[in-house]
Amino acid sequence: MKNIIKIISLLLAVSIVFALAACGKKAPEGDPDERENKTKVAAVKDETGFGAFKIMTDRSYAYDMKYYDTVDEVAGLIKDGSVDIAVLPLDTAAKIYNETNGAVQMLCTAATGAIQVLAMKEDEDESTTAAESKEGEEKETTAPPVDFEIINVESIEDFRGRTVWMNGTDSLAKCLIDTLIKKSGVGKDIELKTVDSDDEIIEKATTDRRDIYILPVISAAKVVSGENVPKQAFSLNKVWKQLFDTPPVTACVVARKDYVEANPDIISEFLIFCEVSLNYTATSETLGKPLVEAGLFDDFTVAANTVSGCNYEYLEGEDAKEAAQATLEILFKTYPDLMGGKIPGADFYYIAT
Repeated sequence: MKNIIKIISLLLAVSIVFALAACGKKAPEGDPDERENKTKVAAVKDETGFGAFKIMTDRSYAYDMKYYDTVDEVAGLIKDGSVDIAVLPLDTAAKIYNETNGAVQMLCTAATGAIQVLAMKEDEDESTTAAESKEGEEKETTAPPVDFEIINVESIEDFRGRTVWMNGTDSLAKCLIDTLIKKSGVGKDIELKTVDSDDEIIEKATTDRRDIYILPVISAAKVVSGENVPKQAFSLNKVWKQLFDTPPVTACVVARKDYVEANPDIISEFLIFCEVSLNYTATSETLGKPLVEAGLFDDFTVAANTVSGCNYEYLEGEDAKEAAQATLEILFKTYPDLMGGKIPGADFYYIAT
């Protein structure tokens, strides 16, 4: 308890810094004591969990945070009580709530959309150069390869008449994409093809570049980092907001309800650090190297491209409840099994008192 009081005092001392910081809250400064009983945190080694990365690197004195390869691993750990807090896809968090009779609570959002649309899109500088060359006939131009076609995809309306590829096994992403395509009305005018893995889409996107490809950010980053390959056309996050007037909550932070009730001060502190980490990750241009050094990526460029496109967004309290509930209600109409057969009750959402 002494350590907790010390931390809370430190947070109060720097509250003015929080209020004035241009990019949001800054983490408390100082040299805090190592805690005897650290809070155990688990996250998935993908776009779902990277937003909490700075908690692992900067707050190891208080949090024993580890990354795991699959969502199922992290879900199992929070369900059996092996960890106290977990960063998970929203649908998985809701399903755990239903499977455990409300034994977990959602503390905050972690990401609102992390799905990219890729197409062989012309860059602005390339377009300008081509236009100048055509006008003056002074610069040489090289004909594109046979499988190259600039299709200038700017919105979901540009899907019409095209072949669109997506992963048919990634449950939340697939349901989000299907919902958007149906809501926008373009479904009858496209040829939608599904495959069993992101790797299959990546291979197609780098060899047959006439089509449109939909990928989670971490997989899309492996494509756009090359030359003469499809580029990011737009994020489906923007389309979802336009169609439903709410952000699509794709990732959230949950905790065991018994841990929340027993440790309100730790939860309050954790939420501050979580907001700092998410805000930093969303705006950082230098996080590629630390992610590689931590063994979460093999390539600096892919790491940087991934975290910059994940739409990390921190919402807490009523704001988090409103956004997450709206996403779940939209998906439940067509995919009730996604979240375990029913929408979580009001007690799924942690509201600080």
